[in-house]
Amino acid sequence: MKRISAMISAIPSGLFRSLRHQFSTPAMINERAFQKLREYADTSNDDFVKALCVGIERLLPDRQNPVRLNLIASCFRELLTYQLDTLAPHAVVQQCPWYVQDPTAKAATRRQRLRYAISGGLPDAVLTTLGVDEPGSIADLITLYNEASKYTHVRPDRINHPDDEVGDFVVDGVSALDGLREEIDLLCDDVKEHLRQAISEHTLQEFLGAVLDELDILSTHTRVEYPFVDEITVEKIDQSHVYVGVTGDVNVELVYGSGSDFRRGEGATLDDSFPFEVSLRSPVTDLDKFETTQPIKVDTSSWYE
Repeated sequence: MKRISAMISAIPSGLFRSLRHQFSTPAMINERAFQKLREYADTSNDDFVKALCVGIERLLPDRQNPVRLNLIASCFRELLTYQLDTLAPHAVVQQCPWYVQDPTAKAATRRQRLRYAISGGLPDAVLTTLGVDEPGSIADLITLYNEASKYTHVRPDRINHPDDEVGDFVVDGVSALDGLREEIDLLCDDVKEHLRQAISEHTLQEFLGAVLDELDILSTHTRVEYPFVDEITVEKIDQSHVYVGVTGDVNVELVYGSGSDFRRGEGATLDDSFPFEVSLRSPVTDLDKFETTQPIKVDTSSWYE
């Protein structure tokens, strides 16, 4: 299988596309484009993104429209511009520790904004520690924008595009936008795995240093034995911090009675565990340094059932 995959990957992309079209009808090409577009729209919770996807979908089968691809390209260019305006505003990108003003640009470049959209303010050294190289989706999205701009500037030789060119543009465009989503998710996964041990240690210290009324009222004395971190969610990476939500279970020993009660054989202990959640953040320049942004919450409702 690996040898076959290597042989396929060795085929030049232009030749591969040509071979694919020999066995594809316009309807098949458009159906692939429709499917990719609908999947992208369905997984978005943004009404503007959905509206642009509807516009592209309605243009796809309009073969009589000489500027069909030009209008589709305009929609894709606005889709990417809107995503960058939403995920990577110029003023925020310029506050990142890695940001250096490009002398040829008035503000953050498109490449810098795409980097921020994926990895926030994480500096090069931290990305290297995480094993993250520049995502390929950045190059794909820049290519998409340049291609879209070319078609958007309508000229006599840039109209009346055939079905295969239109279909390929839509498929490649949605794939590039999907790549941005995937890179964001992959980066968050890398950050989570890197932080897991440090978060576990920090959470233990938080439990040992906190007085939690919801635990204390359960017994004469409640001893925290160890919190087990279950889920780590990277909620946001901005220009200065990584924000994470942590859930898990804390194992406790519930002690009933005083020291003298135990000496008389009248004391008792009981082991139990309860779910907890806590919100943390760490600087983008030092991921292993945490502070708690919201107090630990322990759900002891099961005790009263």
